Amino acid sequence: MRTRVSDLLARPAVAHLARAQIRFSRRLGSHFAASIAYFTVLAMVPLLAFAFAVLSLILTRLLPDVFAGLKDLVVAALGVAGAGVRVAGIIDSSLRSSGSGWTVLITVLTALWTGVSWVGHLRSGIRAQWEPAFARVKDDDDGLLLRKGFDAVTFLALLVVLLVAFGTAQLGNALTSALGRRIGINLLPGHAVIIRIGALLVSSLASSIFFLFLYTALPRGRRNWRAISIGSAVAGICLPVVQTLAGLVVSALNANRTVQAFGSIIVVMLVFNVLARIALFVAAWIATADQPAVALRWHDADAPLLERGDAWTVKGHWDQALAERAALESADADGESGPGKAADDGPESGAPRTVSRARHRRG
Repeated sequence: MRTRVSDLLARPAVAHLARAQIRFSRRLGSHFAASIAYFTVLAMVPLLAFAFAVLSLILTRLLPDVFAGLKDLVVAALGVAGAGVRVAGIIDSSLRSSGSGWTVLITVLTALWTGVSWVGHLRSGIRAQWEPAFARVKDDDDGLLLRKGFDAVTFLALLVVLLVAFGTAQLGNALTSALGRRIGINLLPGHAVIIRIGALLVSSLASSIFFLFLYTALPRGRRNWRAISIGSAVAGICLPVVQTLAGLVVSALNANRTVQAFGSIIVVMLVFNVLARIALFVAAWIATADQPAVALRWHDADAPLLERGDAWTVKGHWDQALAERAALESADADGESGPGKAADDGPESGAPRTVSRARHRRG
């Protein structure tokens, strides 16, 4: 069994995946994902309030004709026994009150505050997986104002990227359906599956743009652009797949009245947690493309990096790791332990932040 595992770890792709899993688990990936999921839900409410306030401002101040037409449509659709007039009155009062300048200002400030907090936790989680060294409490080189300013700019940029990416996805989905009807795909057996696959491809492309921005803007230090491109594409494919599965789960829960009240909320929390785990695991995979799994420790999955001259490590990593490997091999020869086992299974301890390029070769 041990020989089979060693043979698998000798393959660079398998070793890379193993390094990513070790990095994710040893650097508290699940804990960071839970934090990101919580702050994502927390940021949703002010963001939705901000979107509603902006929509109200546009309809009541900039496009009053469209607003009047919308109310006429409501009256025409629900005109029985005066219900349409009452609903139109509720819409009118709600939009006019939420479209005031003070409401927009308050929602903007609240959304910015929660958004900056969300970006801060997202940045901490990705950097924890990204950098060669890790400590539970990391000293940040940036000042408080500079860090918050960076998070605010990143948050606004993320909103723009999200709007562009998912707006493109929705437009692509609509065009896919229209093109399918135009060329006659809707006449073929299983046409719904074909159109759905096309929509998923468009959504995956849009999601990949979002993750590409995420892995470019938030980490610090050097970047492996090939790994970033592949990781962004993989995460971009996972996002619409998770959304589709979540929709199926919600549909199944809605059939049961006993879980209908809380089912959707639970699914939303679960989806955010899964997406956060995916984002952090992909960050760990990108980082370990040219980094060992654990700083200053040896694992057999790090062996392929010994053949490379561009590995990104903390200072003195290979000296200490190779000494540990020699000790483990000696202990294994005496029947005390197996190779590849780290000294402990807890999170990484603090390590020097100075990094160097490995120039060691297998002796």
